[in-house]
Amino acid sequence: MASTKRLFSFLSLEETYKDRARDPEIVFLPSRRSLIDELLVLLVDSECVLLEGESGSGKSSLLRFLAKLHQKEEDLIIVHLGEQIDSKVLLGTFSCTAIPGEFVWLPGILTKAVLAGQWIVLEDIDFAPPDVISLLLPLIKTSTLLLPGYTEPLRPAEGFKLFASRRLGRGGRKGLRQMGGILSVLENNVKRVFVPQYETEELIEAKSYDPHYTRLLLGYYNQE
Repeated sequence: MASTKRLFSFLSLEETYKDRARDPEIVFLPSRRSLIDELLVLLVDSECVLLEGESGSGKSSLLRFLAKLHQKEEDLIIVHLGEQIDSKVLLGTFSCTAIPGEFVWLPGILTKAVLAGQWIVLEDIDFAPPDVISLLLPLIKTSTLLLPGYTEPLRPAEGFKLFASRRLGRGGRKGLRQMGGILSVLENNVKRVFVPQYETEELIEAKSYDPHYTRLLLGYYNQE
């Protein structure tokens, strides 16, 4: 029964995709069509999807388009990870009130997304501190979020999806920052999707600019 429901969900999204393909404001490139098809399947079967690609390859744009397909555009949360984003920012923290000795729990970005069934994108996952990776692993492996002070784990509301992205260096094979230790554990528990750079010829066909000057500009941009 569950597999049948997933199939109908996927077919419904395919119809929506075809409708949007006729939208004159959206240009669909061949290399992106196959990626969207792959991501549509992973959205149904995976707890977390990791998009890897060079800067400017369109990782965030792909996720924004998928959010539109699922009518989640308004619910899409994008978080740029780094040393300033720790587990308290994502999970939440206790805060004192006007009453001495009284504290209230203030949920963080990730906790709010889990409770509301929103989509959240964690960009530059390889720059996340170890404590952030540690709190993400149970969410990815068992679909539960462990909150400090709570005896029962928190289960995501319907519609919640977790995404991550990682920037790769030129050529798309070696990361700007190598994933090691606990980061490697995370890497082994997500579905990885490589997002290549756009092909020069398909960019030329997609726009009505002079092909000669377009090639010159793209050649300059793609120089090492």
